[in-house]
Parts: sequence; structure tokens; C-alpha cells
Amino acid sequence: MNWSDAAEKYRITPLTRPDEVHDFIHSQPGLFETCEMFPRLLVEYAPQLVIPGMSGEFDTLFSKLYEESARRHNEMRKQGSRSSTELTTDGTIPLCDEEWALRDPRFGGYEAAHIANDYFSGGVFGPPVSLYEHVDHMVWLLSEASGWLPRSVHGVLLAGMAEWHVWLWTGGDWPSCGAVLEGLHDAEEGKPFRWSAEHKDDALNRFRVTIETLSLPDTPEGIVTRFVEYDFPGKWLARRQEIRARRRDDP
Repeated sequence: MNWSDAAEKYRITPLTRPDEVHDFIHSQPGLFETCEMFPRLLVEYAPQLVIPGMSGEFDTLFSKLYEESARRHNEMRKQGSRSSTELTTDGTIPLCDEEWALRDPRFGGYEAAHIANDYFSGGVFGPPVSLYEHVDHMVWLLSEASGWLPRSVHGVLLAGMAEWHVWLWTGGDWPSCGAVLEGLHDAEEGKPFRWSAEHKDDALNRFRVTIETLSLPDTPEGIVTRFVEYDFPGKWLARRQEIRARRRDDP
């Protein structure tokens, strides 16, 4: 609990630069040794350390565990296993366990939305992996502050967040609050979604909250521009339609 309290105090999350995570681990008595004993818990709470080149003193251990996982999944594939095929882009068994996806050249074959989910949410037990809401994670990915991520990793996390339904925000004290949420839900029911001044005002106000919370070096206007250019609303709708189609096709 002391480690957990310290991590919250110093805001150690999946958004933290890897060098700062390593410094934090070494600053807490006994934490490094415990991380070595329980590497899967470490990568659940610090998934950025899985990325090649960012593992530090855990690199050899992570490489061994990833390679073991890849071999095991390869054997399962040869045996015709269908385990976790619903999580991959091609409907085949993943190339490795999900915790090692960011270490795999093909991201384990997992869908981008699942990778983003695993990165920012981790497991379902224990303290939260992140201190922030998913809209904050989205804004961070659109911010210059996430520039330390390798381009390929940043790309898959951004794509995954765009497809994921959880980045929509609720709550706020500005008059336009809820405009984006309402517009997208209306579009899901067949009403065309058109980016409006009210939608922009809602996004500007919510993104400003994140910028202040995370001390990001960006302006709300800059984040909104990237949000629109990446077509987060359109990608969200496309993903929702895909999910609905899958549900209709299920026996």
C-alpha cells in the first residue's frame, strides 16, 4: 500500500516516461526486487516498460517471458487452438499473451482497441492502473507529451483509442457539455453527425480540463484540430457499427 500511495502521489501511470518509472521503482525500498519476482504485475501497472528499448534492467527478463509466450502460442496454433481469436485482427490465435503485445513486431496480432484497453486499464483487480479518465488518455495521445512513444506504438494506441467507445466524456459545467456525446449517440441511431460549433465548444472545454490536469504543453485548439483531423467521431461510429453487426451475426 505504501508503494501504491507513493505512485499516486508522484502520479506514476502508463503516461509516465519510462525513465521516470525506473527512477521511481529504485526510490522505493524493496520495490525493484518485488517487480523482478512478479513481472506480470509490473507490466500491468507500467506497460510502457514492455516496449523494446524502454525496459531497462528488466529487458532480459521481459525478453525471456515474451519469447516463452510466443513459443507457447505458436504451439497452440499448430494444435488448432481457437483461444482468444475474438481479440485478433484476422480471427486467428494471438501471437503472444496480451501483456507482451507491445514487445511483438506485429503487436501480437491483437486488435488496436484491445491493445489500448490493456495499456490504459490493465487488470480488473487491485488499484487502478491510471489516475485519469479515458478522455484524458485520448488527449494525451493527441498531445506532444506522448512524443516519447515509438511511432508504431503511438499509432496503435491512438488507433485503438479512436475505435474504443470509452473516450466519450460526461459531466462538466459549460453550457455545451454533452453535445458530442449526444450527437454521436444520435448518429448511432441513424441521424447524420456533423461537426458543429457546439460540438467544438464542448470539446474545447473538456480538453482544456485535461491540459490543466496533466500539465500538457498544448492548447485546447491544437488538440481539437488533431481530434477532428484524426476523425475520432467517425472512427467511433464505425467501430460501434461493427460491434452491432457482429452481435446481429452471432447465433
